[in-house]
Amino acid sequence: MMTFKPENIKRSLVALAIASVLNGCFLDGDDGAEGPQGPAGIDGADGTNGEDLTKPPMLTRVATVPVGAEITGMFLTDNDELFFNVQHPEDLDGNDTAAKVGFVTGLDWMSLDPHAEDLSVPSTDEEKLAVRLIDGEYQVLGSADDTLNSALPFGLGAIVSADGTTELKQSQDPDFNAFIATDVAGKAGFLYTAWEDRPGAMSRMQISMDDNGAWTVEDAIAVDFSGVNGTMINCFGTLSPWGTPLTSEENYEAENTANWNNAAYSDGYPNYADVKLLQEYMGAGADYPNPYDYGYIVEITDAKEAN
Repeated sequence: MMTFKPENIKRSLVALAIASVLNGCFLDGDDGAEGPQGPAGIDGADGTNGEDLTKPPMLTRVATVPVGAEITGMFLTDNDELFFNVQHPEDLDGNDTAAKVGFVTGLDWMSLDPHAEDLSVPSTDEEKLAVRLIDGEYQVLGSADDTLNSALPFGLGAIVSADGTTELKQSQDPDFNAFIATDVAGKAGFLYTAWEDRPGAMSRMQISMDDNGAWTVEDAIAVDFSGVNGTMINCFGTLSPWGTPLTSEENYEAENTANWNNAAYSDGYPNYADVKLLQEYMGAGADYPNPYDYGYIVEITDAKEAN
């Protein structure tokens, strides 16, 4: 039997009390009640407004050309270089000046801001006679009648007989352009330009790009259309899926076809002279042209001749 002395009981009670106090110090108590919410803070600054998707589509003026002129032959290469022509420009008195075939340098068309401000309308005489751009610069590869370092004896845009001996007229109407690269980088190739005239024509410039992004004309020829009895009014075109130029004959002179070969009708048919030039294009002894030979899509298959 175990006996307890009074002093032992007193010590046990003291030890138990101390232990209870220590447990109260080290054990977490219950969380207190949540206090009231503090006042709201100051509002932050408004964010930037997003793009207004309800705005209608808009056109932005990115270029202007001399008075009387049209922009034709727009062709954007895989390297984002844009070729275009200045067709039949005039001076301030309404006289014809030399048409131009050229390209834009120093402008990244693919990253052009779609909401850029319009290029201003030409106001000064200088602006009315210039090719102006929203950015970059227009570089002329060749002007009408330019011999391009004697590569074209009769000049760029000259309508020359198929045998290459006689200039029939000088055109101021470059239209369709097509660039066909001859290297992987797209920095060398042939630029084909249709001349929208009667008879029609097409020039082919061999060009290459230097380290500064400028194109240089190395050689030039006039495409031979004698295989299709000449062409008429070569307007716009495109590239075939296999990479050959296709030029379209805008033959809106098909009316009066019964009189194409009627010399007696020349006084009453103002375009009779154009038809006669087609015969002269083919050379001495050639038959008068058949109107059903024209008004087609003409393909340039071997870089120099049409089919």
